[in-house]
Amino acid sequence: MRNELSYWIRGSGLEIVIIASVTLLLLRLFDNGAHVIERRMLRKAEDDVTSRTRGALIQAGRYGLSFATGTVAVLLIVSKFSIPLGSLIPVATVAGTGLGFGAQRVVGDFLAGFFLVTERQFGVGDMIKVSAVGTENGIVGVVEEVTLRVTRIRRLNGDVVIFPNSVLQQVSNMSRDWARVLIEVPVPVASDVNRVSRKIDQIGAELYDDEQWRSDILEPPTVSGVEQLEEGSIYLRVTGRTLPGRQWDVERELRRRIALEPRMDSSGSNPVYSTDDESSGE
Repeated sequence: MRNELSYWIRGSGLEIVIIASVTLLLLRLFDNGAHVIERRMLRKAEDDVTSRTRGALIQAGRYGLSFATGTVAVLLIVSKFSIPLGSLIPVATVAGTGLGFGAQRVVGDFLAGFFLVTERQFGVGDMIKVSAVGTENGIVGVVEEVTLRVTRIRRLNGDVVIFPNSVLQQVSNMSRDWARVLIEVPVPVASDVNRVSRKIDQIGAELYDDEQWRSDILEPPTVSGVEQLEEGSIYLRVTGRTLPGRQWDVERELRRRIALEPRMDSSGSNPVYSTDDESSGE
């Protein structure tokens, strides 16, 4: 018995050690190689979005190679115990079915993350709103990390929220191309609406021409029309375009400038402007 054990250790046992050692070495090489390739590709990337996409694809490739290598190594090691691989098929089928049900969400997370990154839906630094399909309310925050499995955002109040990628059903990207200033200005019903509108347009043009704000504003905020009527008040909607992520600062400054205007009497010759922002983003 001892001779058989000694013979097995010198034969199959040694082969198992070699297989395990080579597998660990390959996994380490895959990991280091992925980091080297990623650094080189990031230096050649044209922009941040491209670099994030390439990084995620490299990560996916590394995971795939590691999984394939580990699977082959396990099969080789099992064969060294003189266990027929055919007898393991029923067990593997049952185990695979159980793992499949258990890992269904994880696989969904990885697939959703893969398409999220390759399609460049959003990236680190973008401000997004995550909400249920068909609704406007949701969680607004800045993306801090995007992996193939999860997305991490920091809300405006500082909280960090982590989402599995498979639950991101409706995402609004507030940092893509341009953003919109959107505020409502209530004025008394007796006011001269045309006069008030011209004055607000003038304030928007002055803000647009201000050197401090000129680089943030793509078009001067103007009155787009009467949004709604209420007892004693008329609401004028003011809109304009800004750089992504700068709309809230521009809205605050625009409200401040409008609020500094003199108060309005019933004739409309001395307008007051107070603002209600329906989309402050906070």
